Amino acid sequence: MNAPAQTTEAPQAPVAAAAPARCPNCREPLLGEFCYACGQPRKGFIRHLSGIVADFLDTIFNIDSRTFQTLFPLFFRPGFLSIEYFEGRRVRYVTPLRLYFFISVLAFLAVSWVTHIGTDAGASGGASGTVADEVRDPDSIEQQRREALDGLELARAHMGEAGFLSAQSAINQRFDRALVAANERATRRADPSAKPPKADPRAATTTPASDGMPSPSSAPAAPGSVPDSKVSRSDNDDLDGLKITIAGEEPWDPSKDNASISWLNQAGNEWVTRQARQMVRNAKRAKEDPGRFFAQAFSLAPQTLFFLLPIFAILLKLVYLFKRRLYMEHLIVALHSHSFLCLSILLLAGLSALRDSLDAGSFWQPVLGTVKVLLLCWIPLYLLLAQKRIYRQGWFFTLFNYLLIGTAYSVLISLGMAINMMLSLAWL
Repeated sequence: MNAPAQTTEAPQAPVAAAAPARCPNCREPLLGEFCYACGQPRKGFIRHLSGIVADFLDTIFNIDSRTFQTLFPLFFRPGFLSIEYFEGRRVRYVTPLRLYFFISVLAFLAVSWVTHIGTDAGASGGASGTVADEVRDPDSIEQQRREALDGLELARAHMGEAGFLSAQSAINQRFDRALVAANERATRRADPSAKPPKADPRAATTTPASDGMPSPSSAPAAPGSVPDSKVSRSDNDDLDGLKITIAGEEPWDPSKDNASISWLNQAGNEWVTRQARQMVRNAKRAKEDPGRFFAQAFSLAPQTLFFLLPIFAILLKLVYLFKRRLYMEHLIVALHSHSFLCLSILLLAGLSALRDSLDAGSFWQPVLGTVKVLLLCWIPLYLLLAQKRIYRQGWFFTLFNYLLIGTAYSVLISLGMAINMMLSLAWL
Protein backbone atom coordinates (compact mmCIF):
# COMPACT_ATOMS: atom_id res chain seq x y z
CA MET A 1 0.00 0.00 0.00
CA ASN A 2 1.15 3.37 -0.80
CA ALA A 3 1.31 5.72 2.21
CA PRO A 4 -0.78 8.90 1.81
CA ALA A 5 1.27 11.81 0.79
CA GLN A 6 1.55 14.36 3.55
CA THR A 7 1.54 17.95 2.54
CA THR A 8 3.28 20.48 4.66
CA GLU A 9 1.91 24.02 4.78
CA ALA A 10 4.23 26.94 5.01
CA PRO A 11 4.03 28.65 8.41
CA GLN A 12 2.06 31.92 8.32
CA ALA A 13 3.67 35.11 9.45
CA PRO A 14 2.30 36.37 12.78
CA VAL A 15 -0.25 39.18 12.47
CA ALA A 16 1.04 42.40 13.96
CA ALA A 17 -1.11 43.61 16.86
CA ALA A 18 -2.95 46.84 16.17
CA ALA A 19 -1.50 49.81 17.97
CA PRO A 20 -3.77 50.93 20.81
CA ALA A 21 -5.59 54.20 20.36
CA ARG A 22 -4.08 57.06 22.26
CA CYS A 23 -5.60 60.12 23.86
CA PRO A 24 -5.13 63.13 21.58
CA ASN A 25 -4.55 65.32 24.62
CA CYS A 26 -1.96 63.46 26.74
CA ARG A 27 -1.05 60.56 24.40
CA GLU A 28 -1.82 57.90 26.99
CA PRO A 29 -3.45 54.65 25.78
CA LEU A 30 -7.25 54.77 25.72
CA LEU A 31 -8.87 51.93 27.65
CA GLY A 32 -12.45 53.13 27.43
CA GLU A 33 -14.64 56.05 26.48
CA PHE A 34 -12.62 58.40 28.73
CA CYS A 35 -8.89 58.83 29.21
CA TYR A 36 -7.83 57.48 32.59
CA ALA A 37 -5.01 60.06 32.82
CA CYS A 38 -6.63 63.39 31.91
CA GLY A 39 -10.34 62.53 31.76
CA GLN A 40 -10.92 63.76 28.21
CA PRO A 41 -13.73 61.83 26.45
CA ARG A 42 -12.99 59.82 23.34
CA LYS A 43 -15.90 61.39 21.46
CA GLY A 44 -15.94 65.09 20.63
CA PHE A 45 -18.37 67.36 18.83
CA ILE A 46 -16.50 67.27 15.52
CA ARG A 47 -18.43 64.38 14.04
CA HIS A 48 -21.67 63.71 12.16
CA LEU A 49 -24.71 65.55 13.48
CA SER A 50 -26.67 62.29 13.67
CA GLY A 51 -24.23 60.93 16.26
CA ILE A 52 -24.55 64.04 18.42
CA VAL A 53 -28.37 63.90 18.28
CA ALA A 54 -28.29 60.20 19.18
CA ASP A 55 -26.10 60.89 22.22
CA PHE A 56 -28.40 63.73 23.27
CA LEU A 57 -31.51 61.53 23.11
CA ASP A 58 -29.70 58.77 24.96
CA THR A 59 -28.83 61.20 27.74
CA ILE A 60 -32.44 62.35 28.01
CA PHE A 61 -33.82 58.81 28.20
CA ASN A 62 -31.17 57.86 30.75
CA ILE A 63 -32.21 60.79 32.96
CA ASP A 64 -35.85 59.78 32.60
CA SER A 65 -35.20 56.20 33.70
CA ARG A 66 -33.28 57.39 36.74
CA THR A 67 -36.03 59.88 37.50
CA PHE A 68 -38.61 57.11 37.97
CA GLN A 69 -36.19 55.25 40.23
CA THR A 70 -35.67 58.42 42.28
CA LEU A 71 -39.13 59.91 42.71
CA PHE A 72 -40.74 56.89 44.36
CA PRO A 73 -38.24 56.56 47.24
CA LEU A 74 -38.04 60.34 47.49
CA PHE A 75 -41.71 60.52 48.39
CA PHE A 76 -42.43 57.19 50.11
CA ARG A 77 -39.13 56.22 51.78
CA PRO A 78 -37.92 58.89 54.23
CA GLY A 79 -34.15 59.24 54.33
CA PHE A 80 -33.55 56.42 51.84
CA LEU A 81 -31.91 58.49 49.08
CA SER A 82 -29.52 60.23 51.49
CA ILE A 83 -28.42 56.92 52.99
CA GLU A 84 -27.93 55.43 49.53
CA TYR A 85 -25.81 58.41 48.55
CA PHE A 86 -23.65 58.08 51.66
CA GLU A 87 -23.15 54.37 50.98
CA GLY A 88 -21.84 55.13 47.49
CA ARG A 89 -24.82 53.84 45.49
CA ARG A 90 -25.33 56.97 43.41
CA VAL A 91 -25.36 56.18 39.70
CA ARG A 92 -28.89 54.75 39.66
CA TYR A 93 -30.45 57.95 41.06
CA VAL A 94 -30.67 61.56 39.92
CA THR A 95 -28.05 63.70 41.61
CA PRO A 96 -29.40 65.70 44.58
CA LEU A 97 -28.75 69.16 43.11
CA ARG A 98 -30.33 68.36 39.75
CA LEU A 99 -33.27 66.70 41.46
CA TYR A 100 -33.92 69.72 43.66
CA PHE A 101 -33.50 72.21 40.83
CA PHE A 102 -36.05 70.68 38.46
CA ILE A 103 -38.66 69.80 41.09
CA SER A 104 -38.49 73.25 42.71
CA VAL A 105 -38.91 75.07 39.41
CA LEU A 106 -41.87 72.86 38.44
CA ALA A 107 -43.47 73.22 41.87
CA PHE A 108 -43.40 77.00 42.00
CA LEU A 109 -44.48 77.33 38.38
CA ALA A 110 -47.48 75.14 39.19
CA VAL A 111 -48.33 77.13 42.32
CA SER A 112 -48.02 80.40 40.40
CA TRP A 113 -50.30 79.07 37.68
CA VAL A 114 -52.92 77.79 40.14
CA THR A 115 -52.85 81.04 42.12
CA HIS A 116 -53.16 83.12 38.97
CA ILE A 117 -56.12 81.08 37.76
CA GLY A 118 -57.82 81.34 41.15
CA THR A 119 -57.30 85.09 41.28
CA ASP A 120 -58.68 85.62 37.78
CA ALA A 121 -61.71 83.47 38.56
CA GLY A 122 -62.53 85.42 41.69
CA ALA A 123 -61.87 88.90 40.34
CA SER A 124 -65.08 90.82 39.78
CA GLY A 125 -67.17 87.68 39.54
CA GLY A 126 -65.34 86.50 36.44
CA ALA A 127 -64.97 89.89 34.81
CA SER A 128 -61.70 91.09 33.45
CA GLY A 129 -59.34 92.00 36.25
CA THR A 130 -56.78 93.72 34.04
CA VAL A 131 -55.81 97.17 35.29
CA ALA A 132 -55.05 99.77 32.66
CA ASP A 133 -52.13 101.20 34.60
CA GLU A 134 -49.71 100.64 31.73
CA VAL A 135 -52.06 102.02 29.07
CA ARG A 136 -51.33 105.67 28.31
CA ASP A 137 -54.02 106.31 25.70
CA PRO A 138 -57.36 107.53 27.17
CA ASP A 139 -59.30 105.94 24.30
CA SER A 140 -57.67 102.56 25.03
CA ILE A 141 -58.53 102.93 28.71
CA GLU A 142 -62.19 103.59 27.87
CA GLN A 143 -62.16 100.58 25.54
CA GLN A 144 -60.83 98.38 28.34
CA ARG A 145 -63.47 99.80 30.67
CA ARG A 146 -66.24 98.82 28.29
CA GLU A 147 -64.79 95.33 27.85
CA ALA A 148 -64.55 94.86 31.62
CA LEU A 149 -68.13 96.04 32.17
CA ASP A 150 -69.38 93.82 29.35
CA GLY A 151 -67.65 90.83 30.94
CA LEU A 152 -69.18 91.71 34.29
CA GLU A 153 -72.63 91.92 32.70
CA LEU A 154 -72.24 88.36 31.41
CA ALA A 155 -71.50 87.16 34.92
CA ARG A 156 -74.37 89.12 36.50
CA ALA A 157 -76.71 86.13 36.50
CA HIS A 158 -74.27 84.11 38.64
CA MET A 159 -73.75 86.76 41.33
CA GLY A 160 -75.99 88.68 43.66
CA GLU A 161 -77.14 92.19 42.85
CA ALA A 162 -75.08 93.62 45.69
CA GLY A 163 -71.97 91.85 44.45
CA PHE A 164 -72.61 93.05 40.91
CA LEU A 165 -72.95 96.69 41.98
CA SER A 166 -69.83 96.45 44.16
CA ALA A 167 -67.80 94.96 41.31
CA GLN A 168 -69.14 97.57 38.88
CA SER A 169 -68.14 100.39 41.22
CA ALA A 170 -64.65 98.90 41.72
CA ILE A 171 -64.10 98.62 37.96
CA ASN A 172 -65.18 102.22 37.38
CA GLN A 173 -62.93 103.50 40.15
CA ARG A 174 -59.89 101.68 38.82
CA PHE A 175 -60.34 102.88 35.26
CA ASP A 176 -61.20 106.41 36.42
CA ARG A 177 -57.86 106.60 38.22
CA ALA A 178 -56.05 105.31 35.14
CA LEU A 179 -57.87 107.84 32.96
CA VAL A 180 -56.96 110.75 35.24
CA ALA A 181 -53.30 109.70 35.25
CA ALA A 182 -53.30 109.37 31.44
CA ASN A 183 -54.81 112.86 31.04
CA GLU A 184 -52.19 114.32 33.38
CA ARG A 185 -49.39 112.70 31.41
CA ALA A 186 -50.81 114.03 28.14
CA THR A 187 -51.07 117.54 29.59
CA ARG A 188 -47.50 117.50 30.87
CA ARG A 189 -46.22 116.36 27.49
CA ALA A 190 -48.07 119.17 25.73
CA ASP A 191 -47.14 121.91 28.21
CA PRO A 192 -44.77 120.97 31.09
CA SER A 193 -45.60 124.22 32.94
CA ALA A 194 -49.36 123.67 32.85
CA LYS A 195 -51.26 122.58 35.91
CA PRO A 196 -52.71 119.08 36.03
CA PRO A 197 -56.21 118.87 34.54
CA LYS A 198 -59.24 118.45 36.70
CA ALA A 199 -60.28 114.94 37.52
CA ASP A 200 -63.00 113.18 35.60
CA PRO A 201 -66.41 114.02 37.09
CA ARG A 202 -67.14 110.38 37.74
CA ALA A 203 -63.85 109.99 39.59
CA ALA A 204 -64.38 113.21 41.56
CA THR A 205 -67.73 112.07 42.90
CA THR A 206 -66.60 108.54 43.61
CA THR A 207 -66.04 107.52 47.18
CA PRO A 208 -62.48 106.62 48.21
CA ALA A 209 -61.25 103.29 46.92
CA SER A 210 -61.67 100.24 49.08
CA ASP A 211 -57.91 99.80 49.28
CA GLY A 212 -57.58 102.83 51.51
CA MET A 213 -55.61 104.88 48.99
CA PRO A 214 -56.56 108.50 48.27
CA SER A 215 -58.67 109.15 45.18
CA PRO A 216 -57.03 110.58 42.05
CA SER A 217 -58.84 113.89 42.56
CA SER A 218 -56.91 114.58 45.74
CA ALA A 219 -55.17 117.95 45.78
CA PRO A 220 -51.54 117.73 44.60
CA ALA A 221 -48.78 118.38 47.07
CA ALA A 222 -46.99 121.69 47.08
CA PRO A 223 -44.11 122.03 44.61
CA GLY A 224 -40.77 121.14 46.05
CA SER A 225 -42.16 118.84 48.74
CA VAL A 226 -40.25 115.90 47.27
CA PRO A 227 -36.45 116.26 47.53
CA ASP A 228 -35.76 113.86 44.67
CA SER A 229 -36.58 115.72 41.49
CA LYS A 230 -36.56 112.52 39.45
CA VAL A 231 -39.89 111.40 40.92
CA SER A 232 -42.84 112.57 38.84
CA ARG A 233 -45.99 114.26 40.09
CA SER A 234 -48.15 111.18 39.45
CA ASP A 235 -45.73 109.07 41.48
CA ASN A 236 -46.11 111.44 44.42
CA ASP A 237 -49.87 111.17 44.17
CA ASP A 238 -49.54 107.41 44.57
CA LEU A 239 -47.37 107.88 47.66
CA ASP A 240 -49.39 110.60 49.35
CA GLY A 241 -50.44 109.69 52.86
CA LEU A 242 -48.42 106.47 53.11
CA LYS A 243 -45.82 106.33 55.84
CA ILE A 244 -43.29 103.69 56.83
CA THR A 245 -42.13 103.05 60.37
CA ILE A 246 -38.71 101.46 60.80
CA ALA A 247 -37.47 100.12 64.16
CA GLY A 248 -39.90 102.18 66.20
CA GLU A 249 -38.66 105.51 64.84
CA GLU A 250 -40.80 108.37 63.64
CA PRO A 251 -42.94 107.51 60.60
CA TRP A 252 -41.14 108.13 57.34
CA ASP A 253 -43.08 109.36 54.32
CA PRO A 254 -40.99 108.41 51.26
CA SER A 255 -42.98 110.82 49.06
CA LYS A 256 -41.74 113.83 51.04
CA ASP A 257 -38.48 112.83 52.70
CA ASN A 258 -35.37 111.03 51.56
CA ALA A 259 -34.07 108.15 53.64
CA SER A 260 -31.50 109.17 56.24
CA ILE A 261 -29.75 105.97 57.31
CA SER A 262 -26.66 107.02 59.24
CA TRP A 263 -24.33 104.28 57.99
CA LEU A 264 -25.19 104.85 54.30
CA ASN A 265 -23.78 107.62 52.12
CA GLN A 266 -25.93 109.95 50.07
CA ALA A 267 -26.07 107.65 47.05
CA GLY A 268 -27.13 104.73 49.26
CA ASN A 269 -29.92 106.75 50.90
CA GLU A 270 -31.16 107.93 47.52
CA TRP A 271 -31.25 104.33 46.31
CA VAL A 272 -33.25 103.28 49.39
CA THR A 273 -35.67 106.16 48.79
CA ARG A 274 -36.23 105.19 45.17
CA GLN A 275 -36.84 101.57 46.09
CA ALA A 276 -39.27 102.55 48.86
CA ARG A 277 -41.24 104.75 46.49
CA GLN A 278 -41.31 101.98 43.91
CA MET A 279 -42.56 99.45 46.48
CA VAL A 280 -45.29 101.78 47.73
CA ARG A 281 -46.47 102.46 44.18
CA ASN A 282 -46.45 98.76 43.37
CA ALA A 283 -48.38 98.02 46.57
CA LYS A 284 -51.37 99.78 45.00
CA ARG A 285 -50.97 97.78 41.83
CA ALA A 286 -50.72 94.57 43.85
CA LYS A 287 -54.06 95.32 45.50
CA GLU A 288 -55.68 96.02 42.17
CA ASP A 289 -54.05 93.10 40.33
CA PRO A 290 -53.00 90.48 42.94
CA GLY A 291 -52.45 87.79 40.31
CA ARG A 292 -49.51 89.66 38.84
CA PHE A 293 -47.99 90.20 42.27
CA PHE A 294 -48.32 86.53 43.22
CA ALA A 295 -46.79 85.49 39.91
CA GLN A 296 -43.79 87.72 40.61
CA ALA A 297 -43.47 86.43 44.17
CA PHE A 298 -43.59 82.79 43.12
CA SER A 299 -41.06 83.42 40.36
CA LEU A 300 -38.59 84.50 43.05
CA ALA A 301 -39.49 81.70 45.48
CA PRO A 302 -37.10 79.07 44.03
CA GLN A 303 -34.15 81.47 44.30
CA THR A 304 -35.12 82.38 47.87
CA LEU A 305 -35.39 78.74 48.90
CA PHE A 306 -32.11 77.93 47.17
CA PHE A 307 -30.27 80.55 49.25
CA LEU A 308 -31.82 79.11 52.42
CA LEU A 309 -30.57 75.59 51.62
CA PRO A 310 -26.96 76.05 52.83
CA ILE A 311 -28.24 77.79 55.97
CA PHE A 312 -30.45 74.78 56.70
CA ALA A 313 -27.40 72.54 56.26
CA ILE A 314 -25.52 74.72 58.76
CA LEU A 315 -28.33 74.19 61.26
CA LEU A 316 -28.02 70.43 60.79
CA LYS A 317 -24.25 70.68 61.26
CA LEU A 318 -24.63 72.62 64.51
CA VAL A 319 -27.34 70.40 65.98
CA TYR A 320 -25.53 67.17 65.06
CA LEU A 321 -22.05 68.51 65.75
CA PHE A 322 -20.98 65.43 67.72
CA LYS A 323 -21.96 63.11 64.89
CA ARG A 324 -18.75 64.18 63.13
CA ARG A 325 -20.34 64.29 59.71
CA LEU A 326 -19.01 66.49 56.94
CA TYR A 327 -20.91 69.62 55.97
CA MET A 328 -21.53 68.17 52.49
CA GLU A 329 -23.39 65.25 54.05
CA HIS A 330 -25.75 67.67 55.77
CA LEU A 331 -26.13 69.54 52.50
CA ILE A 332 -27.17 66.32 50.75
CA VAL A 333 -29.80 65.78 53.46
CA ALA A 334 -31.00 69.36 52.97
CA LEU A 335 -31.27 68.91 49.19
CA HIS A 336 -33.29 65.70 49.52
CA SER A 337 -35.54 67.20 52.21
CA HIS A 338 -36.27 70.28 50.13
CA SER A 339 -36.83 68.15 47.04
CA PHE A 340 -39.48 66.25 48.97
CA LEU A 341 -41.08 69.52 50.10
CA CYS A 342 -41.16 70.84 46.53
CA LEU A 343 -42.62 67.56 45.27
CA SER A 344 -45.32 67.80 47.93
CA ILE A 345 -46.07 71.39 46.91
CA LEU A 346 -46.35 70.25 43.30
CA LEU A 347 -48.83 67.53 44.26
CA LEU A 348 -50.85 69.94 46.42
CA ALA A 349 -51.05 72.40 43.53
CA GLY A 350 -52.23 69.62 41.24
CA LEU A 351 -54.91 68.53 43.73
CA SER A 352 -56.11 72.12 44.13
CA ALA A 353 -56.35 72.61 40.37
CA LEU A 354 -58.20 69.30 39.99
CA ARG A 355 -60.68 70.16 42.75
CA ASP A 356 -61.37 73.57 41.24
CA SER A 357 -62.16 71.97 37.88
CA LEU A 358 -64.84 69.69 39.37
CA ASP A 359 -68.42 70.53 40.24
CA ALA A 360 -69.20 71.37 43.85
CA GLY A 361 -71.40 68.29 44.25
CA SER A 362 -69.02 65.86 42.58
CA PHE A 363 -68.17 62.59 44.30
CA TRP A 364 -64.46 63.28 43.89
CA GLN A 365 -64.52 66.55 45.79
CA PRO A 366 -64.39 64.98 49.30
CA VAL A 367 -62.03 62.27 48.06
CA LEU A 368 -59.51 64.82 46.82
CA GLY A 369 -59.98 66.82 50.01
CA THR A 370 -59.10 63.75 52.08
CA VAL A 371 -56.03 63.05 49.96
CA LYS A 372 -54.93 66.65 50.43
CA VAL A 373 -55.28 66.40 54.21
CA LEU A 374 -53.32 63.13 54.28
CA LEU A 375 -50.57 64.72 52.20
CA LEU A 376 -50.36 67.66 54.59
CA CYS A 377 -50.02 65.25 57.52
CA TRP A 378 -47.39 63.18 55.69
CA ILE A 379 -45.03 66.15 55.23
CA PRO A 380 -43.99 66.67 58.89
CA LEU A 381 -44.07 62.92 59.60
CA TYR A 382 -41.79 62.24 56.61
CA LEU A 383 -39.23 64.81 57.75
CA LEU A 384 -39.21 63.37 61.27
CA LEU A 385 -38.72 59.79 60.05
CA ALA A 386 -35.99 60.89 57.64
CA GLN A 387 -34.11 62.64 60.42
CA LYS A 388 -34.46 59.58 62.64
CA ARG A 389 -33.14 57.15 60.01
CA ILE A 390 -30.27 59.30 58.75
CA TYR A 391 -28.79 60.41 62.08
CA ARG A 392 -29.74 57.28 64.05
CA GLN A 393 -30.62 58.76 67.41
CA GLY A 394 -33.25 57.79 69.93
CA TRP A 395 -36.75 59.15 69.64
CA PHE A 396 -36.32 61.68 72.45
CA PHE A 397 -33.25 63.37 70.98
CA THR A 398 -34.62 63.06 67.46
CA LEU A 399 -37.87 64.79 68.42
CA PHE A 400 -36.01 67.47 70.40
CA ASN A 401 -33.63 68.23 67.52
CA TYR A 402 -36.51 68.11 65.05
CA LEU A 403 -38.44 70.78 66.95
CA LEU A 404 -35.31 72.88 67.44
CA ILE A 405 -34.39 72.81 63.76
CA GLY A 406 -38.00 73.35 62.71
CA THR A 407 -38.38 76.43 64.91
CA ALA A 408 -35.12 78.00 63.74
CA TYR A 409 -35.85 77.25 60.11
CA SER A 410 -39.39 78.66 60.41
CA VAL A 411 -37.85 81.98 61.45
CA LEU A 412 -35.50 81.82 58.45
CA ILE A 413 -38.40 81.00 56.12
CA SER A 414 -40.38 83.96 57.48
CA LEU A 415 -37.41 86.25 56.93
CA GLY A 416 -36.91 84.87 53.42
CA MET A 417 -40.60 85.38 52.60
CA ALA A 418 -40.43 88.98 53.81
CA ILE A 419 -37.40 89.67 51.63
CA ASN A 420 -39.14 87.90 48.74
CA MET A 421 -42.24 90.12 49.12
CA MET A 422 -40.10 93.26 49.23
CA LEU A 423 -38.21 92.27 46.10
CA SER A 424 -41.47 91.36 44.37
CA LEU A 425 -42.91 94.80 45.13
CA ALA A 426 -39.73 96.50 43.96
CA TRP A 427 -39.60 94.54 40.68
CA LEU A 428 -43.33 94.27 39.95
